[in-house]
Amino acid sequence: MARLPPLRRRRAPVRAILVMALAASLTWAAPARSAPDLALAAPRDVHLILMPGPGLADARAELYLEVLLNGEATRRVIHVLALPEGELMAWAPNLRELGLQVDADPADRYLSLAQLPRLRSRYDALNQRLHLDADTALLTRATQRLNTAHLPSWEVQRGRGAVLNYDLYAQRGGHSQNYSGLTELRLFEGNDSFEQSGLSRWTEGASNRGYLRLDTAWTRASPDQLWSLRVGDLISGSLSWTRATRLGGIQLRRDFGLQPALLTYPLPQFVGEAALPSDVELYVNGQRQYQGTVQPGPFSMAVTPGLSGAGSATVIVTDALGRSRPFTLSFYNSPRLLQAGLHDYSVEAGAVRQRYGMTSFDYRDELAASGSYRFGLYDRLTLEAHAEADHRVQLAGAGAVAGLADAGTIAAAYAVSNSRDEGRGGQISLDYSWIGDRLNLGYGLTRTHGTYRDLAAREGRGAADRSERALIGLALGSAGSLSLQYTRLDTAEGGRDRLLGLSYSVPLLGTAALYVSGTTNLDDRRDAGVFAGLSMSFGRDHAAGLEASQTRDTHRYGAYASRAVDSDGGLGWRLRGQQGDDTDLVQGDVRYLGARGDVTAGAWLINGDHSAYASASGALVWMDRDLLAARRIDDSFAVVSTRGVSKVTVLSENRPMGVTDADGRHVLTGLSAYQPNQIGIDPLDVPLDHNVSDVSQVVVPARRAGVLVQFDMTPIRGTLLILHDEQGEPLPLGSRVRWTGDNGGVPVGYDGQAYVEALADNTRLRVARPEGPECSVMIRHTDTRSDRVAGPLICRGGP
Repeated sequence: MARLPPLRRRRAPVRAILVMALAASLTWAAPARSAPDLALAAPRDVHLILMPGPGLADARAELYLEVLLNGEATRRVIHVLALPEGELMAWAPNLRELGLQVDADPADRYLSLAQLPRLRSRYDALNQRLHLDADTALLTRATQRLNTAHLPSWEVQRGRGAVLNYDLYAQRGGHSQNYSGLTELRLFEGNDSFEQSGLSRWTEGASNRGYLRLDTAWTRASPDQLWSLRVGDLISGSLSWTRATRLGGIQLRRDFGLQPALLTYPLPQFVGEAALPSDVELYVNGQRQYQGTVQPGPFSMAVTPGLSGAGSATVIVTDALGRSRPFTLSFYNSPRLLQAGLHDYSVEAGAVRQRYGMTSFDYRDELAASGSYRFGLYDRLTLEAHAEADHRVQLAGAGAVAGLADAGTIAAAYAVSNSRDEGRGGQISLDYSWIGDRLNLGYGLTRTHGTYRDLAAREGRGAADRSERALIGLALGSAGSLSLQYTRLDTAEGGRDRLLGLSYSVPLLGTAALYVSGTTNLDDRRDAGVFAGLSMSFGRDHAAGLEASQTRDTHRYGAYASRAVDSDGGLGWRLRGQQGDDTDLVQGDVRYLGARGDVTAGAWLINGDHSAYASASGALVWMDRDLLAARRIDDSFAVVSTRGVSKVTVLSENRPMGVTDADGRHVLTGLSAYQPNQIGIDPLDVPLDHNVSDVSQVVVPARRAGVLVQFDMTPIRGTLLILHDEQGEPLPLGSRVRWTGDNGGVPVGYDGQAYVEALADNTRLRVARPEGPECSVMIRHTDTRSDRVAGPLICRGGP
């Protein structure tokens, strides 16, 4: 409610006169007012100010007017004084409540509307309205936020089961035989999972045969709080200027992947003002992203770019008078930046793992710990920190990533280390990147000084003394694309290597592409080479190409042809030949991708030695007390059940993905974790003698877990009845057959035919005829023929 002006102390008769004057004013105004005046009867929507303020002795007329501000109905009625000269006066607190910026006055006096700057007023006597038009600078309304991102939340479905992925490979020929198998066992229930992977291998003449354990870990995820906990073998968290380490221990980290719809990077904001109610449209890189309305006052709009890099946005504001004004802004988006207030972390502790992939259990005896942290201080400034230590090495560092408006991002970091055995050292890192529509720029430099050591150096090579890279990429449209790369690597073991590379590619005739690349070592000009190729596509699946390469010591030429396998499955093949100074190669293989696995078989001939090979990959799934075969499952999946009905097409997002097997099941892979996935069946494949409650469901699986999706198909016993009366004539058209438990019944068609479903044996039917009395007939199982037709049956009068 708007505040009421204060009253001076007056005598009771004065108050009575004011009340009567108010009633007379409202009574006189009511007949002249149009539809908006009906709002006076709705006190919840219209705020009525009935009390005049001080200093009214010289007032000639008192009005109570509905206010329209910048063409927008405010749903408020205020007290206005009309002076003999036509000047309008309004109480200051009422103007502030309307959203106008009026200077505070201890006296809270009445103000002349004509003397207020940036405000225009008009009195509509016919409709008893006061029209106020104010500049946006005079409005004190809160900023309206448009196109704001609302993070959707979906309830994750809990599934329980097990998956065994396998990759088998066999090669035999020449002077060797090799057999290997990579397996991964995963048990899951809801957001919890247990995984173990290992490698089984047998090589003729080799001593390292048998089973080698790779990773064992238990993981729990919390989609609501965005964290995941891992116990077992893990890889430590890292930043762009640090290195990761394999540990056996425990890890707690922020996991933004648990809410895929969450945008972690800052969104560009457009800030504007509207003087009148207006329509607003937002175009990002030429595509409309938002359309809506805005009321008078300031507003802001979030720009949601689809890709990283530079872009442009155009906002078109069309006011109530039809005037359009476009505003264009440039922006730069980088996933390395965090939104203001958002933080990311990873903390782990355990024993450093040694000789991974060579031994099953080899961990250091001492405890090691590390932690990484990122925090969005501002939308354009993200702070970073990292620390790691064991009993011999301690390391700590800090850095920052800054957004340079639409000029890219720049990052810098510095870290210091202390090694008990080798002393102190440091590392400085610099990085700059800019990605545009036609030009890409990138530069990175990492240098160490002293004896810089981290945990990863204890199990491998130490950090490079200097690592430098530079990239320039240029998109030339139909003329192709060009890129220039420079890399430098200085290590204590290998000295210095500076490489310069140039690559160019151009499309030809729409279905072909030519590409050329060359590299040279700036420290050894004899180490140079060039590679060229021509690729061609024929239709959606077939491709062929030519290749050639030359270095100081070798010359190679080759050709290939292939038929790719569609992701939905099918048969593919590949042929390849190569000839050169050191290698003559001929290779061919055939691949089949099915619903239950992926199989490849082929052979090659290298320098006169021939060899044959074969591989198979897939998965075994245990869910709902059933063992099923499927493709390899590295993501979320669903077991679709049609209750024993086979050959029913299973759909994912309305795309056919396979059919149910003889037991009415199909394993559907490739689902998106923590997001809704639409899974359905083709209703045309449902047998005519079955009912199905629904043909589509939406499921939200957990990461690397499965859910059970059931489509209840119930068989129906349909019977075509042929009903005659006692004279042997078909019952008349329009008769209706009813039975116990059925309210509506079914109609009788031509020739006395009526189709009924799910009738039990020995069911008595009652038939209401359009004319004449009802009749009844008893249906027995023996009355139905093999083609589910019963009759002719005599319908007799009476019960």
